[in-house]
Amino acid sequence: LWWMRSLLLGLLAVAAAVDHSSDSESTQSIVVLIVSNGETRYDERRAEETKRHVEEDMKEEDAVVLISHRDFGGGSWGHHAVWPLIPRITARFPSLRWLVVMETESRMNGLRLRRRLRQGEKEGEEKEIFIGRTLVDEQPVIIHHFYGFDNQHGDVFQYPDFAAGVLLSGRLVRRLGEGLERKKGVQFTIDGKHEFARLVEELTAVTLTSEMDHFCHSPGGSNCLIWFEQQTGTRQGCRERRPLDHSSLLVGVKTYSGFHRTRVVVTKRTWGKNVRNILYYSDVEDPYIPSTRVHIPNTQRGHCKKTMEILKDALHREEMSSRWIFIADDDTLVGLSRLERWLRCYDEDEKVIIGERYGYGYDVSGEGGYDYPTGGAGMVFSLPAARLLVQQCECPSIDSPDDMILGMCARHLSIPIVHSPAMHQARPMDYARSLISRLLPISFHKHEGIDPYEVYTRYLKEAEDESRWDTAREEL
Repeated sequence: LWWMRSLLLGLLAVAAAVDHSSDSESTQSIVVLIVSNGETRYDERRAEETKRHVEEDMKEEDAVVLISHRDFGGGSWGHHAVWPLIPRITARFPSLRWLVVMETESRMNGLRLRRRLRQGEKEGEEKEIFIGRTLVDEQPVIIHHFYGFDNQHGDVFQYPDFAAGVLLSGRLVRRLGEGLERKKGVQFTIDGKHEFARLVEELTAVTLTSEMDHFCHSPGGSNCLIWFEQQTGTRQGCRERRPLDHSSLLVGVKTYSGFHRTRVVVTKRTWGKNVRNILYYSDVEDPYIPSTRVHIPNTQRGHCKKTMEILKDALHREEMSSRWIFIADDDTLVGLSRLERWLRCYDEDEKVIIGERYGYGYDVSGEGGYDYPTGGAGMVFSLPAARLLVQQCECPSIDSPDDMILGMCARHLSIPIVHSPAMHQARPMDYARSLISRLLPISFHKHEGIDPYEVYTRYLKEAEDESRWDTAREEL
């Protein structure tokens, strides 16, 4: 029976370790949550870099540093929205006094932050505090369901920029957790930071307090506690990696004959002229574009089967030697040089989809729902991801929503969907002005109510885009 004794001793040792860990967490008063963009090798490295930085800066406080997608046990769906994690944080850390939320592209001044937390220690125990850098919508916007503009008092709804840091008192976090346990989940997640602030207001009646000097959009401020410091997609970021060339990216533009003389003209005169491998997928062949016919009837919405046919066709075009497939709408505007700098950080041999990440059906267990790349912002597929999707996924109907079906399939096939906050489903005026200014945009979507040429020139065009065109023309 020696083996039974050994097994029993082993189980007791594990139990003791679990109890010790639980005891340790029960006394922790400061938790720093790092919200990650994805689960690829690159995103893991960036999250680890940020975690090491925070642990070094906060070692005197013995703070617990958690990475959103991996430090919460089994389920982490919706981790980037933050609210699905709140009930689990309150359960693990009953002595919590402060929760600090930041992103992998955030940095902190530990000395200033520690001083701020110590000064407000009693306040954090007794009051419901929600502090950060405020963002506001300048007009009713569809991505926020026009929220905040029917206020009888005329107050503008304020929501935080996670990348600049957010500070919540333990008292508020516990009350929010209780409310979320009752609510269970939400249907759609479009802009996690906006929806988080709405849930805080709905469930606790607490609104965000602005401290713009302490939570910053760039490094260098003398009073900054936390700030945004971009590496991904910059000229300095990922310089050790091989850059993309003209053949690296195959672009598929979804269109139909009714837009050949309008939207497609804009694309061809702006970013489309800078792409060597670009195909316009339509319901007819048009030699003036030229377009590639997809034998799928045109639909008013959805386009699931059309998107799957585009992926199939792109994968069979081996002569283009592409490393990535980028699918965009015919009214998507793109800054190509910025997109390529972003992709340079990622491994094309990894299964991955990159875009603006939305979500559906998240809940407090972390098990419900799925991520999906919203189509209007543009969707990037590594070749391994595209092959798997084509082999394993089917559209329920031709007009099923392509981005949501791709998201469901991606969850089933364990293909991570990486969020690029520089890619946008809507127009520039639909986002807080300070967000657009702190992070150079990669894409915008829709021509309604704007001059697309002005938007492209003002927000997306770089000198490198034109030099790409000159080189591509010489090669052709």
